[in-house]
Amino acid sequence: MPVAIDEGPLAELAVAVWRLRSRAPDGPVGRHALSAADALAAMGVEARGYDGAAYSSGLQLRVLAFQPTAGLAEERVLETVSPAVYLRGKVIRMGEVIVGIPETEPEAQKEQGE
Repeated sequence: MPVAIDEGPLAELAVAVWRLRSRAPDGPVGRHALSAADALAAMGVEARGYDGAAYSSGLQLRVLAFQPTAGLAEERVLETVSPAVYLRGKVIRMGEVIVGIPETEPEAQKEQGE
């Protein structure tokens, strides 16, 4: 018989492991964090960051800020502040991100450049 899992603390654990892996990818701490992430994955838990991914409003992410960014042709995730957490493919905690948007030139600059 399946055991009921409280998704809140499980999501918090997944976020903590994701942060450890992000901040200490090498060395003993990184290896232990990787082992913890592997154990969570075996249970069907995945913490997913979105850095560099194309952004669309259909993603189940909470946008903390839209930031005009030079060189972007489309909206992209600049930074994952907190990862999305999935349990067997279902979102149990929405990720939080900062999204870069293409810079727009002020109208006065456009007219001078023409």
